[in-house]
Amino acid sequence: MTPKVQARRVGIMMNGESVFYPFFTLSVNPDGGIMVTMTSIDHHSWQTWGRELPVPALGLSQRVEWGPQSAAKPAPKLHYHRSGFVSVQASGKRRVARQCLPLEDIDKAQIFSVMRRDPADLKAIGIRPNDSYIVSHDGWPAAVWCAGIVYRRDLIPHLEEDIESTQSRGIVRGRIAELCIDLSGHHLDGVLILRFEFLFQSIAGAAKGSVIGFCSRGEEPSQAVGACTSDGYPAPILINEHNYPQFPRAKDQRTRDRRHSDRIPGRGPEYLDWF
Repeated sequence: MTPKVQARRVGIMMNGESVFYPFFTLSVNPDGGIMVTMTSIDHHSWQTWGRELPVPALGLSQRVEWGPQSAAKPAPKLHYHRSGFVSVQASGKRRVARQCLPLEDIDKAQIFSVMRRDPADLKAIGIRPNDSYIVSHDGWPAAVWCAGIVYRRDLIPHLEEDIESTQSRGIVRGRIAELCIDLSGHHLDGVLILRFEFLFQSIAGAAKGSVIGFCSRGEEPSQAVGACTSDGYPAPILINEHNYPQFPRAKDQRTRDRRHSDRIPGRGPEYLDWF
């Protein structure tokens, strides 16, 4: 039986180094609700807000600007409840919430986006067995994103082959390898895929950190809540449907390693090393 998902820190590692730089913590409540807690950023306060999120239509990412509704210093928590009630709250401040699609009704949809600008400023800590990370082979990026995408289990044909039934996470081989978190231990027929992206060019005006919760299926707007540091605007990654992770049913269409086949030197990681 698949166990419940344990809280895990998610971050970045540099090629050849043994230290870990987390930028958020991912956890799953007993009822299946997904929690994202940002790592604190020194000397920065956070602003929270809620509004409608437009359809992603400008490639892999699209800037979306919001005005602040409240500010606080502690790092915020994003909660996507099983019922689809999505909220964000910073300590001591009012909760901002919107209604999205229940997790049980999602076939394939992005439900959150986390961004950290200047990850070279992250604090280095020792790696723990339950941590998840991506390795950069091209030096420090200007920004790192993580998109959380929920798939119905039967849309990942070889899931049981790639992940042992006693594990709640693992690597699933699709067009490229994907980090997979199995939610069946929480009585959900879903799988959370974490897709990372690097940007090696600076983003003028972007907040140091941002987290956004929503339910984007590519063809319609979604209500959204989020938080970002007060030094700039949020810069979420909104993935177009044709850029979603692909999981072919034929085994010969799947990768046997973790290489990006379309990697451009100096623009992204050579390997997506997830553990």
